[in-house]
Amino acid sequence: MDEKRKKDILKKIISTQCGEWDKKSYSDHPYVGHSKIAFYRPDTSIVLAWGLEVDDDFKAPWANKFPEPKAWSCYVDVFLNQIPLGRFLYAEVDGGRAKLPVPESLKSELVTPGEYYLLVKLLDEICLGSGSQYEGYFKRAGFEIPKDNLGSNLLS
Repeated sequence: MDEKRKKDILKKIISTQCGEWDKKSYSDHPYVGHSKIAFYRPDTSIVLAWGLEVDDDFKAPWANKFPEPKAWSCYVDVFLNQIPLGRFLYAEVDGGRAKLPVPESLKSELVTPGEYYLLVKLLDEICLGSGSQYEGYFKRAGFEIPKDNLGSNLLS
């Protein structure tokens, strides 16, 4: 699959709302290593899989500044027909109360920083629903919310 097609699918994903996704938690699925998956209801060939842990004791000043300083990092993978399209790192902060993008992983050519922000925001909202406080955590981490979604800096 060419890079343009991958980018188009990722743009489609970040334009969705959390209510358009069907979240599942089980271990008997083809997305090995991930504990949770979500299918995009209008097109179930599109899947987000997350929970594959990278670092169970993630350390960064912005990640460990919350009331519960425990943080860890994981991957969210994007699939189309079980074919991996992209892998993105995120951190679980405040003892797992929020997911945040990891600034160092912004070197992806598939998404801009603003798109990365939106992808992790969608993931947080899929996981927490109306309990998501993503933007508040994002700001408290010291990040700047991208205004134009066209490559703004995530670090303030």
